[in-house]
Amino acid sequence: MIAQEKAAWDTLKNKDWEAFGNMRADEYTEVTADAVHDKASVMASVKDVDITDVSFSDWKTLTIDKDAFIVAYTVSRTGTYKGFPIPSSPFRGATAWANREGKWLAVYHQETLVLPPGQAPPPPAADQPVPPAP
Repeated sequence: MIAQEKAAWDTLKNKDWEAFGNMRADEYTEVTADAVHDKASVMASVKDVDITDVSFSDWKTLTIDKDAFIVAYTVSRTGTYKGFPIPSSPFRGATAWANREGKWLAVYHQETLVLPPGQAPPPPAADQPVPPAP
């Protein structure tokens, strides 16, 4: 389960957009700070991502049945999106995977910025786009 999620991040880091797209179901949905995205909008924006480093911790897995699981973790990454630095704070990520005809596909992903206790999230800068998640 963890290897599947790391492989998805590797496609993003290696800019293998075809493999990245092939790891997502047609109905893939992604929730980020700026919006709820469908697969087409993620695929259109992901090409502006340049990940230079990524690290993981706090892995949790939940098996739903033989054909579905959820993996949650903390991820720290460095890089840029449309030339702007990606926030360096860690994020909590969660992805739901489903086995479709023998192939594991991401059907849902969400990322949330990790904030110190009691701190409200800052509003996004008007001129700084929010990067898509893997």
